[in-house]
Amino acid sequence: MKNNRMIPFVKLMMQQNDYMKSEEIIKSLSISARTLRDDLAKYKQYFQDHGIVIESKHGTGYRLVVVDENKYYDLITKLLKEEEDAQRLLPVYPEDRITYLIKLFLSTKEYVKLDDIADQMFISRSTLQSDMKEVKERLQFFHIDLISKPGHGLKIEGSEMHLRSCISQYFFHTETMDDLFLKRNHMDAQQSRIRDILFDTLNETDFRLTDIGFQNLIIHISIALLRIHEPIKDSLDYGELKQNKEYQIAQQLIHRINEAFDVHLEEVETFYITIHLMGKKTMQYHKEYAITQEIETLLEKIFKTIMIQYGYDFSSDFELYTVLALHFQPMLNRLRYGLMIQNPLLDEIKQENTAAFEIAVLAAQVIEEQMSFLLSEAEIGYLALHFALAMERVNKQYQRKKNILIVCASGAGSSQILLYKIKQRFKDYLDKTTVIELYKLKTIDQTQYDLILSTVPIPFTTSIPVIQVQYFLNGKDAAAVDDALKKEPEEMSFVDAYFKENLFFKDIKGKTKEAVLHEMITRCALFVPLPKGLEESILEREQYASTEFGNMVAMPHPMKAMMETPFVAVAVLPKPIRWHKQQVRYVFLMCMSQEVNDQIHLFHETISALVFDKNNLQRFEKDMSIKQLKGILNQIVEEESKMMEDDIFR
Repeated sequence: MKNNRMIPFVKLMMQQNDYMKSEEIIKSLSISARTLRDDLAKYKQYFQDHGIVIESKHGTGYRLVVVDENKYYDLITKLLKEEEDAQRLLPVYPEDRITYLIKLFLSTKEYVKLDDIADQMFISRSTLQSDMKEVKERLQFFHIDLISKPGHGLKIEGSEMHLRSCISQYFFHTETMDDLFLKRNHMDAQQSRIRDILFDTLNETDFRLTDIGFQNLIIHISIALLRIHEPIKDSLDYGELKQNKEYQIAQQLIHRINEAFDVHLEEVETFYITIHLMGKKTMQYHKEYAITQEIETLLEKIFKTIMIQYGYDFSSDFELYTVLALHFQPMLNRLRYGLMIQNPLLDEIKQENTAAFEIAVLAAQVIEEQMSFLLSEAEIGYLALHFALAMERVNKQYQRKKNILIVCASGAGSSQILLYKIKQRFKDYLDKTTVIELYKLKTIDQTQYDLILSTVPIPFTTSIPVIQVQYFLNGKDAAAVDDALKKEPEEMSFVDAYFKENLFFKDIKGKTKEAVLHEMITRCALFVPLPKGLEESILEREQYASTEFGNMVAMPHPMKAMMETPFVAVAVLPKPIRWHKQQVRYVFLMCMSQEVNDQIHLFHETISALVFDKNNLQRFEKDMSIKQLKGILNQIVEEESKMMEDDIFR
């Protein structure tokens, strides 16, 4: 009997004062009658050696008899410790189970039976089969297959480089690293030694790596040492790499690693370290890294496409042009040689900079079309950081300054004090400032102004907003003026314009992502003219990067803006469905206009604030109506418009 079944069996039998029928044992332990008989026969001697006799009586059942208490208590102590260790290591949640299973398959060359895995993990066969679907998908991302052999089970199959990429992800880039495959203390010491060798080599050769690139290369070398008896075999010609400076550095590094660890790494390992160095170096803008014609052409195409789809004109942004050109050279090297990278900032980038991420997805599409390279979400995330900073520069450049009227009834002296205070505090937001007497206010063309600041009540209706302030502009007054100057008059309008009662669905019947999207689009077509190819474009966008964002929310949208009139269709599903990796119940189908829209940035910020704030979602759950949703969104708009000035990327 395996220990994971022995523990509950011994516990169960010790609770009985008399014989226990086999049917009751089978039911309690969720095993078959045959399994019980086989286990008892197989481990009969093991029990006796540890002071236990299992007595059986026909028609009555089994009972446990302790014949040597010292041996028995030693066994119990051992089993309880094993149980405690197993409970600490074995995963409970689906995501943890999937990671555990991938590690399990990566750690063995042999076939593994599903029944044995289910027993080991204390889960049912059906639960395991459900998890295995996701395991297969995750492995396929690394071009690794799970092959089965009748009567033997499953094992993984893939090229050595793909296996190493997967090992890097699941053993070195997860927070649940355990000793299933790696001896942690040994690996920590080994990595420390590799770190010193790498640091010295880079210093001597005056070669710079990013911090992430430095750490990833340590991991790459660690895995190469770990799998020294599993050499890389492929048919690619790496001869051209010998002409690069990085190859000379890789040779020095390999030589030092071989000496330090008394090993012999094959020349192919030198080539792959060369690729890592080429793909992760920190590039400075000088003659050695002059921008190639290939990259120039690619950037021009990307900027043109972004202008057409999103209205952002980056063609004159030399800073963005330069950083992207420097970013593209190592990125294209990574893509050419199939080198995968990690992006620890990915979730934060997607959450905090959704508009920039969408622009980066569009750039990834252009790269695929022009060069046939498919970018991972990690690569897209790094591009998004550059676009986020560039978008802020554009937003600041085109921020419209305001014209204000100052109404002061106490004379020129006090009006000049107020004018000085206003100009001093809000000079970056003001264009024209005019001081006027109250009695002249009716005669002036108010449409040429955005705001009236008055030290006295205005007894008649005005065509523009009025804020009553003190002569010396106290803190409360300043905050009100600050709000008014930074908020565009139409900021609130998109909530009512985009969200409609007839596009709010609570009875979508689809059980898959594709079915839900098809049903939503079909029903939207009853109320909104939809362009041809909309559904295909939405599914294409999902292929680049999933639009699930946690908290059971997905925000699908087309690959490009296709609508004449923008809208957001909302579906609250009766039961959550699996979108890509996560469960989703709330679907915000966003279809943006082809026209440039100044509100698009605030729109993305508002939707993100709804999605990533559990309190907002809980408020919506209590009253899942379009009225409640729009109320929450309007409140978020006010909060976001105040916070946008403090955003790190703005």
